[in-house]
Amino acid sequence: MKGEHDKMNIVLDEKVEKYMQQKHLSALIIEMTPVGCSCVGIHNHAEPDYLETDKIAEYEKKESYELYVWKEEIKVFIEKDLLPCNEISILGTYNPFNKRVYMHCEIK
Repeated sequence: MKGEHDKMNIVLDEKVEKYMQQKHLSALIIEMTPVGCSCVGIHNHAEPDYLETDKIAEYEKKESYELYVWKEEIKVFIEKDLLPCNEISILGTYNPFNKRVYMHCEIK
């Protein structure tokens, strides 16, 4: 895990891991919203008309996010306003109607 807060731990729920593999997600964005902490997955493997810009490179340039690497393969961009913290847990709620996993975070 990279980042200036070496003691922080990032934990992904098993449902989230499987969903990320199925959807070929290669990065997570964790940020604060008016309703709480948000987690969104992004990738660079979509159709060109859907993904016009390299979203991962876009977040790498933003100074308001800290980059961590989870399991040496998944980039995790965390909004600096949420740091420092000891642990961020990324949980998933499965919706059987549309077969999607909705991600949400817990900060400790």
